[in-house]
Amino acid sequence: MGANFWLMRYLLFKAVGGAKPSGAYALLLGLKFGIMLAALWVLVGVLELHPMGISLGMVTLFIGIGLGLMHSLLQPEQTT
Repeated sequence: MGANFWLMRYLLFKAVGGAKPSGAYALLLGLKFGIMLAALWVLVGVLELHPMGISLGMVTLFIGIGLGLMHSLLQPEQTT
């Protein structure tokens, strides 16, 4: 999942950011989206995992990322 977020961020910055945005990166971003949809289809359609369980897992992932970010922001700075 972390690799998915990293790849999405990388492709999005390359597609729309910088002095010379590239349409090829936007195409790769669309291709990555299609691959992720196919992976979800395999999980739900072929392996017959329950969609509610996948949704709950995704929600708790985002809550965990948010709590981890808040924890790192609220810690005092380390002094040497």
